[in-house]
Order: sequence, then structure tokens, then C-alpha cells
Amino acid sequence: MSRLSDERGLALVPALATIVIVLMLGAAALATVNVQSHQSGLERAQEGAFQVAESALNTQTLQLSRKWPNNAAAAYGACNQSTAASATCTGAALAGNFTTVAGGAPNGGSDFGTTPTWSTRVIDDVDGSAFYDDALASRAPAPCACDANADGAVWVRSEATVGGRKSVVVNLVQQSQPRLEALPTASIIAGAFETSNEGKKVIVDATGRSATAGVVAVRCVGGPASGDACLGYDPTKGQLNPEDAYQTGYVDGTALPNATNRSILDAEALARLKQTAQTYGSYYATGCPSTLTGALVYIENASCSYTSSTQFNSAASPGVVIFGAGTLSLGGTTSFYGLIYNANGQGSAPGSGPCTAGYKNEVVSLNGDASVVGAILVDKCGSITAGASGVNIVFDSNVFANVVSNGTAASIKNTFRIVPAG
Repeated sequence: MSRLSDERGLALVPALATIVIVLMLGAAALATVNVQSHQSGLERAQEGAFQVAESALNTQTLQLSRKWPNNAAAAYGACNQSTAASATCTGAALAGNFTTVAGGAPNGGSDFGTTPTWSTRVIDDVDGSAFYDDALASRAPAPCACDANADGAVWVRSEATVGGRKSVVVNLVQQSQPRLEALPTASIIAGAFETSNEGKKVIVDATGRSATAGVVAVRCVGGPASGDACLGYDPTKGQLNPEDAYQTGYVDGTALPNATNRSILDAEALARLKQTAQTYGSYYATGCPSTLTGALVYIENASCSYTSSTQFNSAASPGVVIFGAGTLSLGGTTSFYGLIYNANGQGSAPGSGPCTAGYKNEVVSLNGDASVVGAILVDKCGSITAGASGVNIVFDSNVFANVVSNGTAASIKNTFRIVPAG
């Protein structure tokens, strides 16, 4: 009976039960924490994918601002993390914003420890709608990666994957109105101007097709006189009409002349015009084009000569030719209708005061029966020489209305969408 009444060991059963309950609660808590940690990781990865997709979309929009795809010839190609960087795709350069840096820590956190994948597409808004349906991305045939309907708007679709999570975003991007680049109205602006013709006849018709004469403006001081290094023509032979349509000591803008400010257009304006020519397919990084006909032809650096009996553009449809550096010579019976602008990248200018003979370099020359109907503008101390047997330069103020660069591109409000990534 004493054994039955012995209570030693009775506490072991509730203790074991308590331990089991605590272990079960701990396991449940651990499972909950594990699930929440995993869910938190997925949420971080999803946010990371959104960040990459949005960044790629913004970068593609910036590139559209620089080079608008106005037709199929200028369409944007495939663009992703493996594509070679170009004017239409940032390529591998974008990955550095998110992946591991020199210090060893990934930008943005551990979810970017491996390279994220992403891709962007430019898609024409074929129906002109401001609402995006992802069926457009899989339509057959695929919409042009350009502004094929010429309404000044395209969709940009961007997708990215980080840590197995995918995000897709779209935005409608619109091109603003083209920009008229401001230029002074003159028949000639240069460091110096001279003729090699001693005849008694008009070489420069500064009135030409305009109601008001466009002056011959030079950045040097001297002349007009035959053989003068600044304004070298004989005023007694009527070579400039009207005879008083000239200005010496010309100053660009309002600042005192120095070694760097003898330019009519600034670097930003020239960059815009270059990008516009690239859009038109009339930009030449090297060499001379076979023709100067076109709304805007941009030649980066070349010495070009045209001596055949060719007409470039027309009075009804004048063009614009821009040289970043190099020279232009027109001979024979060549005629050019429009504006010739040479930034004279190879030239220089004194640190102060007017251009002098030591800085003079010939940039544009007209020979034979060549003629320009429009205007010729040259930067720095570059000179223009006219020596044809007839009227070389006929002023036409209308050509300045054609110096137009593409408008910038910007996202249209209320068109940004997160597309289901199914």
C-alpha cells in the first residue's frame, strides 16, 4: 500500500507534456517566421524587379528624346542587359546600377547579388489610344518599333526579373514640337570674306529674295578693299549689292570676344541638330556624302568638294548643311539652295578682340559658276572665298526657318501602368 501512495515521479508527466507543447509552439513560430521571411524576400525581389524595369523604361525614354524613331528606317532594335550599348539601347551599362560593385556589396541590397535580367521595347501606338493592352506586344505582325503612324507617340514596354520575380511596366512617350534654332539673319557671317574675282559685277547679292538685305558680317577689322585680309573685295566695282550691306568687327552674342565664344550656335544646339540628322539618316561621322540635298545634312569632319553641274535642293525646298569641322568647296556650275553652316572645329580665335590674319583659315570656297542661294555662316576666324564668274551668293532669309531640331520626348501623364506579368 505504501507504493501506491508514493507520489514521486508524478511531476514528470506534466513536465513532458509542457515541453512537447512548448516545442510545438516553437516549431509553429519557426514555420511562421520562415514563411514570413520567404514572403519578405519575394516582396523585396518584386520591388527590385519593379525598380529595374522602371529604370530601364526611363533610360529608353531618354534615348527617344535624343533620337526619335520617325520611320521604319530609324526603328529601335532589341534592347536588354546583353545588348551592345548604342544610341538606342543602354545595354550592359544599366546593370552597374544594381549589381555588385567594387566594395563587394550589391547596389540596392542582397537581392541584386546576381545580375538582373531586363528588356525594353518601343511599340507604335497603332490605334492612337492612350490605353495599353499587352496584346499589342504579341500581335502578329509585330507593330513597328517606331512612330509608323506619325502621330508623335510610341509605347515603351519594359520588363525585368530579379530573384525569380518579374515586373512589367509601360508608358506612352510623346515627342514635343520641333525646335527652331535661333540664328542671326545675315547673308554671310564669318571670320573674314574675300573675292578672287576682279570683275565689275555683283558677287554677293545681299538682298536677293528677301525684302531686307542680309549683311556680310565679319569678325575682323579692315576693308572693304581689294586684297584686304578682312573684307577683301573692291567696293568700286559693285561686287556687293547693296554696297553698304557689310559689318566689320562682328561680335557673336553679347559677351566680349574671347578664344571660345566666336560661335553662332552653342554646343547644345549643334548636338540637337546632329541628333536630328541621325534620325533622318543624313549624319556622316566620316567622309563626304554623295549629295548635299536634304532637309538637314550633318557632316562631322571632312573636306568635301563638289564640282559637277549639280543642283542641291531647290528654291521651293531649301535645305541645311552643317559641318562640325572640315571644309566645303563648290565649283563648276554647282548650285546649292539653303543654309551652309560650318562650326570650323579645326579653327581657332584670339583670346580677345577681333579675328586677325594669323587666325584666318579658309573654310568655304566658291569657284567657277558655283552659287549659293540662301546664306553661309562660319564660326571662329574661318573665311569664305567667292571667286566665280557670276553671282556667287544670293541671300534668301527663308532658309533660316529650316534650321529645326527634333523636340524632346517625355512620358504622357496618366499612361504609366504596371502590366500583369503572367
